[in-house]
Amino acid sequence: MGDKPQAVIVMIKQPGEILDDNAEYKAASKQEKEEMKKQAINLMCEEAWEDIKLGMYHFDNQAGNTVVVVKGKKVESAKIVDYGGDYVFHVREGVKKEVVIAFCQKEAAQFWDEFREP
Repeated sequence: MGDKPQAVIVMIKQPGEILDDNAEYKAASKQEKEEMKKQAINLMCEEAWEDIKLGMYHFDNQAGNTVVVVKGKKVESAKIVDYGGDYVFHVREGVKKEVVIAFCQKEAAQFWDEFREP
């Protein structure tokens, strides 16, 4: 490492599970699954906005990197996990919340289903 300071990301275990692994999601109709997916993405993007306040953006927002808590076929929380350094970027001050949320939602809609457990 040398004398140059290095950034460190400390992660804390979060409650929940991958949406596809949730029993309520598995038992849901196709329409209910789509609604639960939208709820998870919206909550995850709110979480991404919170990270902006720390000056970073997580650019790997997909199902495998998000754990959710579901109750009554409603996603109550979504937390981003797996902050690999290759997908975390610094964000300049002044970026607007609606820009971050819209970008995150577009990105998540595109990549959410790419993750699947074997």
